[in-house]
Amino acid sequence: MGAESKPTFFWRWQDQPQSRFHIDYAFVSRDIAINWAALGDHRPYVEAGLSDHVPLLVDVSI
Repeated sequence: MGAESKPTFFWRWQDQPQSRFHIDYAFVSRDIAINWAALGDHRPYVEAGLSDHVPLLVDVSI
């Protein structure tokens, strides 16, 4: 934590450096395998006005 390179939250839908934050995390038990994780694209969510967050997608094997 703390070394995230991409923001997940755009305060008030602004894409300005002072309005970008990474605040969304997935906490997964060590017993569960993470197959892949990705952030959604800014355009279909934030630019479209649907959300000020981009989705955090995590595929796991239980």
